[in-house]
Amino acid sequence: MPSTPDVDARSHWTNGPGGYGAISQIIHWLTAALLVAIVALGLYSSTLPRDTQWRDEILLFHKSLGLLIIALTLLRLAWAAYSPAKPSVAKLKRWEVIAARVGHVLLYLILLLMPLSGVIFSEGAGREVGFFHIFTLPQFLPLDPALLPRQQYYYKLGKFLHENVFQWALYAIFAAHIA
Repeated sequence: MPSTPDVDARSHWTNGPGGYGAISQIIHWLTAALLVAIVALGLYSSTLPRDTQWRDEILLFHKSLGLLIIALTLLRLAWAAYSPAKPSVAKLKRWEVIAARVGHVLLYLILLLMPLSGVIFSEGAGREVGFFHIFTLPQFLPLDPALLPRQQYYYKLGKFLHENVFQWALYAIFAAHIA
């Protein structure tokens, strides 16, 4: 039975037995590009003197990209629920299928947890988390008024997770995903 033009047009955009559709591919590559940019900005900002306007602007852009990555990841998960990929696993060994599934779960987790730890890190320091000068997230963490910003529990937790746990997990998972 020949397919109709509507079905052919839809199949280009949606996931199916042939692999990932255009929407999944666009989200994938946009997220990858944002990851490269956010890592570069994060590393660059660490070389700048604290409390300078330029560093603040770089960090605003870094945080904005982090929020964008959260949004894209949530969109990707919603899209995957609506249009699940059905790649052929006939040629793969069982361990390869399991490794691919675990890898994707870890990748989605780190794409959510890394930016969230950055929000905790920023809010714990008493700094706002803005999105490209368009809006600012409301402060949602309770801060202890008796402590200075960098003494706050959330600052210490967010900094530790962001710089020592999730950063390295991101690099490892990203490298494994590429491999």
